[in-house]
Amino acid sequence: MNIKKILSLALLSALFISSIFPAYSFAKDEQTTQEETQFIIEEINSDEIDNYPDVKAYIIENGFESYLKNEEQTYDELAKLYNFKSSNEQSPYLIEKGITEETEQEIAEKYGLEKPEPSIRQYDQSITVKRSASTNAIDGMWIMTCIADNYYVRLSVTNLNSRVSNVSGTLTKFNAKDRTWVKAASTKVYANLKGSGEFFKWSQPLGDAVQDYFEYELVVVEGNLSYPRNNIGEKKPYRYYFDAEIYKLMKALGGERHHLVSANSLYRAGFVSDDAPAVRMMYDDHRETLNYGSGTSADQYRAKELEYLLAKDYTGLLQMEVNDFQKLPDYEGRFRNLQVKYYDQLIRALYLYEIYFGIR
Repeated sequence: MNIKKILSLALLSALFISSIFPAYSFAKDEQTTQEETQFIIEEINSDEIDNYPDVKAYIIENGFESYLKNEEQTYDELAKLYNFKSSNEQSPYLIEKGITEETEQEIAEKYGLEKPEPSIRQYDQSITVKRSASTNAIDGMWIMTCIADNYYVRLSVTNLNSRVSNVSGTLTKFNAKDRTWVKAASTKVYANLKGSGEFFKWSQPLGDAVQDYFEYELVVVEGNLSYPRNNIGEKKPYRYYFDAEIYKLMKALGGERHHLVSANSLYRAGFVSDDAPAVRMMYDDHRETLNYGSGTSADQYRAKELEYLLAKDYTGLLQMEVNDFQKLPDYEGRFRNLQVKYYDQLIRALYLYEIYFGIR
């Protein structure tokens, strides 16, 4: 068979197939293209919902306002919705360490510690809005939520007149290490959805880093279209794993161990610093503390500590440490000062120091 006959047969075959399936070949692509030009997609962080009054009104009208993270919603309402601790409950950390509410209150009042306002750090939420290209009216939307508690990371979607049917991608955990972040674990996400609700849960118990955060890269299928969604660069939801314990019994876990009373001063006063309490802190927070380092100001501060130690004025010494923690800024900018940021751990450290110094 010559080349001309082969080409002729190939052409006839192509014409025959296209005559049998005239509409099927491009129907799906045409439908997708029509949807793409018919709608405008808008991505909103739920923290900024007040800047989008029509979106907020749409959510309220559809009865989903309780799922929004915003300033008008109290912490306790969100705590009930997502199973966080209530603001009037004692910190799980202090409960775990055996510090009663009475002891916490006694230490806080004695040293003038300020308790932080409750906040949800383990929460990231975005809203995808689908608008009509011709009228700008809202056609539908869905809310993507990523929540991390002490044990799991959970992904959920809430449909508001939308039909998200599939979500796939990756979820990654990053651990703090000094001033950097290192990838600690990653998992594939794949779920077919039949409605709203949690669609993925990943077991990641808190405990291997002073701080971690979770990052997702997802593709959301809604109708005939696919939408890439991610929270890259936001560094949330994030979790802290601070602690206060005897120095030699505690690991830094990517942060640093800080002697509330410096190891140098303790040693010069005849104490064993390895047996003294310390606080696991973020790397840069530790460098803000006044008794850290080899500079003149740090030397002068340690000299003050030694004066208190030699005078056996342990309460006065601990009060000085607390007062100065209240003057130190949080380099992350999330708390008013380091005393507020490390409130639970300072309660525990002060309790342990009073035992260590023999005044409790």
